[in-house]
Amino acid sequence: FAECNGRLYAAVGQQIYERIDGAEPHWRLVYANRYPGHSETGLRGLTAIASPSGQGQALIAAVEGSAARVVRVDPRDGSEATELNLPDFLGSAWGMRASYVIAAYNDMAKIRDPGGGEALLIGLEAFVPPSAPIAAGHNVVNVDGVTTVTCVATNGLGGQTTVPVTVNRDATGPVITFTGARETVDVSLTAAVD
Repeated sequence: FAECNGRLYAAVGQQIYERIDGAEPHWRLVYANRYPGHSETGLRGLTAIASPSGQGQALIAAVEGSAARVVRVDPRDGSEATELNLPDFLGSAWGMRASYVIAAYNDMAKIRDPGGGEALLIGLEAFVPPSAPIAAGHNVVNVDGVTTVTCVATNGLGGQTTVPVTVNRDATGPVITFTGARETVDVSLTAAVD
């Protein structure tokens, strides 16, 4: 679910629906993914972002599967723009092909990037060849109970920024701190980092 321009939207499988209230409440189909590839679930992480046109908001979601990508949808007409092709991006960054990607499990956390703009932080899982070596720079570092990783965030306008993230397992402080960001965002983790 996401609220966008004062309306409620829901992602169901490969579709996005808008809630229409009134005497006969119903859900109206706004968007259907024309290129789903093989997918177990469909769209994930439905989130409202500022529209690139400067007029209101647009919706952004991650497509799970073999045709994984982050798409921006204009809720007025259902038009789609690909923000990030996930297998191409991960293949370039890691030097190996990701065959199936699950991204934005439930939502996308909004953060301020170091340049002062807004970015979205998403978690992902990618299936790579079993014999593939772990690419340099993808190791988690743990020093005195504080885990530091580097994440890539998309700003919802076709750009990405690298955001250093510190995960602090000490329950007295923030769980996650976005280093260089203008604000600290507390995010609960669904799995512990060892």
